[in-house]
Amino acid sequence: MNNINEGIASAFRKMPRMKIANKRWVLRSLSLLVSASRLFYRCPASMVTTTHWVQGRDNNRIKIIAIAPKNLSAAAPAIVYYHGGGFFMSYGRLHLKQVEAYAEQLQVRVFFVQYRLSTEQIFPGPLNDCMSALDWVYANAERLKVKPERIAVMGDSAGGCLAASVAQQVFDENQQRSQPQVIRAQLLIYPALDSDCKTHSAQSFIDTPIWNASNNKMMWQVYLGRADEFSPLAPPAYASPLHRDDFSGLPPAYIESAEFDPLRDEAQAYADALSAAGVEVRHALIAGAVHGYDYIECEITEKAKAYRLASMQALLCD
Repeated sequence: MNNINEGIASAFRKMPRMKIANKRWVLRSLSLLVSASRLFYRCPASMVTTTHWVQGRDNNRIKIIAIAPKNLSAAAPAIVYYHGGGFFMSYGRLHLKQVEAYAEQLQVRVFFVQYRLSTEQIFPGPLNDCMSALDWVYANAERLKVKPERIAVMGDSAGGCLAASVAQQVFDENQQRSQPQVIRAQLLIYPALDSDCKTHSAQSFIDTPIWNASNNKMMWQVYLGRADEFSPLAPPAYASPLHRDDFSGLPPAYIESAEFDPLRDEAQAYADALSAAGVEVRHALIAGAVHGYDYIECEITEKAKAYRLASMQALLCD
């Protein structure tokens, strides 16, 4: 771990290396702690947010926060965003600040989805909510001032898994649709993609900041509703995106991974699988970075975010 970028390492140096217990009260407490940070979020005067409640595929209600520049009056590209947090944590102030920046700098509309957490509903509940949110954006594109041919799905960490899963499921469901939903791009930021947790990085990074091998295994156990990490069962369809057999026809992808992250190798494997299937892929491996590095202000983060935004612009807006 001596090669972690100093600007990033200094921010995490005093943080304990946590092994998160697989106990509902622990996971829910962490989620509440993250949620509390939203009390300090203030939408800038240059932006406008609108809250929508939509009907889910499971006959539940889903909260979607629409974020857009106040001066954006015409139809625009859109990002349907699924937040990270191991599937069990809600979103916080930093998530909202991040997507606010995407909306402002790219001049797009962002639809931020509050899906059910794995402590409330295991797979496929969270994915069904993410699919429902995308259905709603497509069905209401004209009213929402969205260009339906320029909609991307995006997520960080567990949200990156959900975005990749949505892209796969939409592709398959399109085979039965008279009017297919066209996903312009899948934008995956240090995504979780492989429930097996057997890659080199998933097994060797046992003490990395923010996210480590132990927490990664626990995350999948809770999401898939398994008693332990030794379940012999293959994951259900769409749960673990890297388990898909055929990657051809999926949307172009931007995939970003961090050098010292348990999820690093599965991001590379997913990029390779997409590329081998003829899918356009941009993969950025951020040297010296750890999981969640982009919430730390330092030189490496500024450069990586600039490349991320340029890639998003090229895939979604150009």
